[in-house]
Amino acid sequence: ANQYVKDYTIEISTCEQSAKLFMDYAREQEQCGAMPIDAPILAPTWSMAAQYEYYISEKEGRRILTLGPLYCTHQYAWISQKRNGLEYGMDLWFITDSYDYRSPYFISTCFQEIEGADTLQVYCNKRHVKDLYVYKMRGLQRIPKYIY
Repeated sequence: ANQYVKDYTIEISTCEQSAKLFMDYAREQEQCGAMPIDAPILAPTWSMAAQYEYYISEKEGRRILTLGPLYCTHQYAWISQKRNGLEYGMDLWFITDSYDYRSPYFISTCFQEIEGADTLQVYCNKRHVKDLYVYKMRGLQRIPKYIY
């Protein structure tokens, strides 16, 4: 069960902090060789993709891609394709949070490996309000037909 009360004012007010936490973590992991430099972010839904687009991609130039059924990804299915989409063998980041948790294992057969989540804590007014779960999706090996 989720231990955090769903307060969407906190969710909205922590978007920028969440993006910064992720980018600091991603840069550290990429610089030590744990992930490719500028690895794209994989979003399971159009709403998460839009949030990452605004808070991460616009500021950092990081590609945001989606992988999932069209009813979840909406227009991002075509946006992903236009951005040179998914390529076999690529590694991607997968971010989810304790407010709207999405397991990356729904696409586990698409990757050689999913490296377990690292947890980044998000605070508001010095109070721990949610967690970000960051997965490393390794070696894309299959692109389901339902994504485009």
